[in-house]
Amino acid sequence: VNGIEFPGFLPGAVVMWDSAALATTFLNATQLTAAAPASLIAAQGTASVTVVNPGNAISRPVPFVVNSPAEANKAVAS
Repeated sequence: VNGIEFPGFLPGAVVMWDSAALATTFLNATQLTAAAPASLIAAQGTASVTVVNPGNAISRPVPFVVNSPAEANKAVAS
């Protein structure tokens, strides 16, 4: 998950993918990056992405749509 922007991130903020905490890098008060393992994006669906700041302040959820890898491959082959 790259380029999450929102004013007010704190060092120690964690990006959540549904209920799974992702390895998160604090860049500054408005930017974080997070690594989503392949297992989370292997199947088509929609995840709810939030950020938890220290002290348990939670951002509003943002949907993250994962398109089916098989469908994407069919589109490229056509």
